[in-house]
Formats: sequence, C-alpha cells, structure tokens
Amino acid sequence: MKALPYIFFVSCIFLLNCSNEQQGDKQAPQQTYEKKALPRKNIDSLTSDEQAAYLHAWAIIKERSQKNFYDTSGYMWQSSVHDSPAVKLPDGSKAYPGMCEHGTTLFLPWHRAELYYLEQILQQTDPDGKITDIKGHTGPSTRNVTIPYWNWLNKPSGRTFPKMFEDTASVLYRPKRFHELDTPLISKDLVAYQVYFLDWLHFGGGPAESPGFGNPEAQVHNPMHNAVGDDMSETTTAALDPIFYSFHCYFDQLYELWLENHSSDQVTSSGYYLRGTQPSSVARPVGYTPPPKGGQTMGQVKNYFDTRAVGYYYEIGKGDSLPSKEFTMQFTKNDKQFGAEEKSLYTKLLEKGGYRPSSDPASLILVKPFVVPEDSVKYAYAFFSPGDGLDTTNYQVDLYLHPGGTAFSVSNTAFKNKYLVQSICIWGKGHKGMSMEGMSMPATVSLEATDEFNSIVALHKKAKWIVTLVVTEREKISGQKLSGKLDLRFANNTKR
Repeated sequence: MKALPYIFFVSCIFLLNCSNEQQGDKQAPQQTYEKKALPRKNIDSLTSDEQAAYLHAWAIIKERSQKNFYDTSGYMWQSSVHDSPAVKLPDGSKAYPGMCEHGTTLFLPWHRAELYYLEQILQQTDPDGKITDIKGHTGPSTRNVTIPYWNWLNKPSGRTFPKMFEDTASVLYRPKRFHELDTPLISKDLVAYQVYFLDWLHFGGGPAESPGFGNPEAQVHNPMHNAVGDDMSETTTAALDPIFYSFHCYFDQLYELWLENHSSDQVTSSGYYLRGTQPSSVARPVGYTPPPKGGQTMGQVKNYFDTRAVGYYYEIGKGDSLPSKEFTMQFTKNDKQFGAEEKSLYTKLLEKGGYRPSSDPASLILVKPFVVPEDSVKYAYAFFSPGDGLDTTNYQVDLYLHPGGTAFSVSNTAFKNKYLVQSICIWGKGHKGMSMEGMSMPATVSLEATDEFNSIVALHKKAKWIVTLVVTEREKISGQKLSGKLDLRFANNTKR
C-alpha cells in the first residue's frame, strides 16, 4: 500500500529544558486521577445549555487575564503555552509558559496535552453555576464542559466557520479572520487516506531525535492555519483565537481514529515530556511522573494514549464520519502507475475539494534533470534548501516529476494533475527568533517521492526526467527576491 511522501526537516531538536530554574507554578502536584469521561461533540451539535456553559467558561478565563495577565488558568497564559518559551514576570524573574511542537512525532501528542489542560480549566471555572461573568451572565454550571470540535471537512454552519465563531457579540469571535473562503477547506478523501493507510512516520512525523513533518501537519494543518488567517496565521498568536482549540480538537479526533486503526506501539518518542507550564489546580493525567531533572511539563506522550482515562471521548455525529476504509481503498488500485494515468494519486485524493497545488504566479521555480535508473530504489527525496526571505513567511511547495522535454506551466491543469507528487505548506511566519537552549531552526525541507520514483523506474528506465519544485508565498514580501536550492537523492539503501 502506497504511503504518501514523508516530509521532514533536517534540523536539531530541542529537548525539554527541565532545569530547576523554570517558574510559574513551582510545585506541580503529583496527584493524578481517572475521572468520568465526557463527550467532545461537534460544535454545531451542542445544545443551547451546552453552548451557554462553554461561552460562560470562556468569558471567565478571559476576565482572569484582564485582571492578571500571568494567571496560569487565564486565557492569555493558556494561549502563551502554545508559543511563548519565556516571559518576564513583574518581579523581574522569568516564567516559561510553553513551546508548541511542530515538525516532529510530538506534534499531535503535544496538542492533545494542551487541550487536556484547557478543558480541565474550563470545567473548573464555575462548577456550581454561581459566578457572573463579564457578559453579565450568571452560570450555568461549567462542570461538564468539553472542548467541541470543528469538523472542517464539512460545509460550515455559518458563512465560513461554525456559527458560534461568527457571532460578533460572542467571546469566541475574532473580527479579522478571513471570511471569504472556499469551503470545505480540505478533502475528506485525503484525510481518510492518511488515517487508514499511513504508518506513524508518515502520519505523526519523525521521532524527536530525527524530526520530520507528518503528512496531516504539512498537507492539512499548515495550510488551514493560513486559510483562517489573522492570529491563526502565526505560531506566536495562533492560540489567541478561540477557534484554534476547536480546530485542533478535530485533529485530535483524527489522531484517535488513527490509533484505533493502527496501534499506539507505533508512536515514537512515547516517553518524551511535553513542554508547558500549567496550573497546579489541574490534576495531572493518569500515569504522570515528574521529569527526573525537575521543571515544568504537561506529562509524557504515553500518558495521553487512553482518552477516556484522561476524561473525554469523541461523539461522532451524523455526517461526521470519514469515508470508509473500503471506499478509500479504491484510490490505491493504480497508484503504481505514476505518469501513465491522467491523474496522480495525490490529484485523485483532492478531487472533491480542498487544498490544491497553487495556480498563482510562482515565487520561485527550481528544476533538476535526472536519468531514471534501471533498478528500483529504497528511497527518493527532493531536498529544498530555502534561501533569504522564506524563513519568516508561510509558503507552499508543489513537487512534480515529469518527462524531459515537457514544459512546465502553472496554468496547465492537465500537466499538474498528471505529474503532481504532493503539495505541502511550510508554516514559517512567527518562527524566526523563536529560540530556546538546544533548539535550532530547520535548514532543509525534504519531500519523499519513493513510490512515484519507483513507478517511473518500472516504466521509463534510462529515460530523461525532471524534478520541478514550485514555491509560492502565501503572503508576499514586497521587494524581496527569493532564492533556494533543489537537490535530488535516491539510493538502494535506507540511509538518507
């Protein structure tokens, strides 16, 4: 069964800084508990009482931050957990809210932990329903609040987003989101293929010691952040938008579906600690143990495999199910015939809509001719080393393999459909200057095309072919001339 290309960053990985100098809630409690699991529902399926409780809880945590920016159970601190490695406290000392994990196997587990803590905080805001919030509402009880998911595979209940996020009087509203989008934003077939047929390396990402994007992150998550826009388009501000949590809640549901269809045994780096300073009022997940060197953590990857043990499960309503595995399998029937059919596998998976290869004028086009070898290979990668201008912006990369002598054109739809290997998005905006001890930013993006390459070998031995890489900025940098380098590597061994 074909696995879609694995995208990884050639880089060093920051390992959790668990020094005793970390502050915030200095003595995180050791108590853990297994609570009654509550359902996380589609936000459009919430009853009026459930909507009121969720809005009430959000109003309270927003008010907490208005009174004390450094309240760890407040809205601002919780948003800072996503991408604020250090903040200066009023007394001059430093605290360490957190650091999101992207481009590694820790991506999905880290965001699962982030949602766990916020959900507990929301439940604790007003369990008895007696507090009057900043909107003037007293109650209802928040005891059973869970974070609802936004199923961005379906048409929205509002103009572009779920209605609860488009109410201008709501605590969930952000006025500068992009409200002129083609929806749904992502193809169901693509996501179903990823859930059913990708192993953990391709679904979840490379291990912490050898990091790399999983396909859902590079092909779905990153472009959607750009599509929602405003705060969501930058790592440093993304979690300021309340839609961020429902957006990631659906990714967490896909993570859960992957675990159900595969096994947690495949998940690499399960013993790694997840960075983040959370309030001591929230009990740690079942199985939590403090890091050997001390410091703040949200727990380890393995603490979150059993969602019911940490207090929730997903209620998948009518219309929320993915296409069946049997239906999705049809896309794999001729996936060994790359270049021989009118549409590549990746193109077929995008036929029902969603994020597509760019038709905008390219910011940068790189080509690399090669002679097709006589024997199949163990791996084939196109390496892209971005130059100046691409380290602080969000950009799209489209990878094509095509015969020599065929002219590439962004506007040639038939050509793109036939020779497209994959499209990814690099979420670079906000990353520059984001540094912590031991962390270095990625230098090279590598896009796997092993299956496509071997299909070419089977049909076109010794022929002249071309790798074409098309880079398109999602936000233009005025006057900036972009540059980059493309390299192709393939070999009959497993070493990259």
